[in-house]
Amino acid sequence: MTPFEIKAKLVIVSKELSSDDISSLIDVAPTEVWSAGDPMQYREHGCRDSGWLLRSGCSAGSEVAEHIAAILRQVEGSSEGLARLGMACDLELGIAIFGCERLPNISLSNAQIQRLARLRIDLDFDLYNLGPRDAEGQSPRIPTEGRILPVVPFDVRARLEITSQETSAEDITNHLYVDPSSVWVKGDTSEIDGTRFENHGWCLNSRFPPHVKGEYHLSDIVDRFEAMDWVLAELEDTCEFKIRLGVIRIEYFPPLSLYSCLLRRLAGLKFGIEIELDDLGGGD
Repeated sequence: MTPFEIKAKLVIVSKELSSDDISSLIDVAPTEVWSAGDPMQYREHGCRDSGWLLRSGCSAGSEVAEHIAAILRQVEGSSEGLARLGMACDLELGIAIFGCERLPNISLSNAQIQRLARLRIDLDFDLYNLGPRDAEGQSPRIPTEGRILPVVPFDVRARLEITSQETSAEDITNHLYVDPSSVWVKGDTSEIDGTRFENHGWCLNSRFPPHVKGEYHLSDIVDRFEAMDWVLAELEDTCEFKIRLGVIRIEYFPPLSLYSCLLRRLAGLKFGIEIELDDLGGGD
């Protein structure tokens, strides 16, 4: 049994276009389609919009990056059609992650972010911890009666890391005219895990408190650097830019929605994203 399961799907919905209209602009056979008014489980009056759905086709044990790449490969020949749909439809790549023993970290390269941004596709993560399994593979329920629920149900923190083999943290600071939250020198020993740093590093934390959802932390960092894109461009040849987003579940994992407008801003700054997931709670 894999420690986690991942499902991914591209969903296109529209109030104006029918599912046939959507299919005519995408040269890919959908996994599923529906029309406005069709019966829908848990919705008394049926579907509100017409829709088109394409699954990644990857195994549930594949990494998030593989699911995203698989969907992008399937639709890459329909980029013009998707761009037209983006004006009249909502396009969302939805990724659901179910953790049995642990939740995987999520890496998004800037190249993937750029491809999603060009296609006007929103990226949405839903995270579920199913907890440990018993001998029969079932997830035992954790009793909630009498428990004191924490004031904060999750803890989210973010930081921009700029790393380089050649450019020192001092040079990065002088380039940006921004005081970092922390810096490190290649070859120094980390106080956290005792390993040696392979690169020089410069780090700036988000200004948002940890009870705020991840997309706000990302937007805060982007807001602070968007007007400095020309300065970052001067560092591109020798540095790597990555936002590390740490999400800790205390009572539940917050959803993470990266709308295409935010993805476009991240793409322009050449930022990648690394999402690290941890769990201090019980099963959902």
